[in-house]
Amino acid sequence: KSQGTQYISMKEQPDGSTKVTHVTYFLSASKFRDTYLYPWLHGKIITEFHRNISHLVLLKQQENKNETKVIAAVR
Repeated sequence: KSQGTQYISMKEQPDGSTKVTHVTYFLSASKFRDTYLYPWLHGKIITEFHRNISHLVLLKQQENKNETKVIAAVR
């Protein structure tokens, strides 16, 4: 059996960006799993997740800019 907790915090930065901090605590019955497997696998998964979210945010921002240009051109 295993258990874990994840905390995600977001803090606005002076330049207007957002700093995302993702902390995970995990414990199972296997020291090998906790020491070698889980940190490596979880790190890869979380990195990819945050990369995908960043990509989606950038796409949405670009869509919003394009919509604003279209609205301005119609006026």
